[in-house]
Amino acid sequence: MLAFGSTARAALWAVRAARAQGEPIGLLRLKSLWPFPDRVVQEVCQGRQALVVPEMNLGQVGREAQRCLDIPVIGLWQTDGEMIDPRRILRYLLEGRWER
Repeated sequence: MLAFGSTARAALWAVRAARAQGEPIGLLRLKSLWPFPDRVVQEVCQGRQALVVPEMNLGQVGREAQRCLDIPVIGLWQTDGEMIDPRRILRYLLEGRWER
């Protein structure tokens, strides 16, 4: 999973909860978006099935990640002005809707 800003806290909670259930999920937390860290994202995602990017927008960071990756990048967007609930991210990860 790739996250930044306030969404990263919710993502970290979801990753820890998923790992506690035996799921092999990792998190790359970006501290800066510009310039986009293409090489770092490529290195971390090497050998992975997919990348889930929870965002409180319409997928701007996910599009940047997709530009530099050859794996599916799946956005989990929320645009209602509320903080994204970490339980929503966890449900999304555990349901496996992102698997291809």
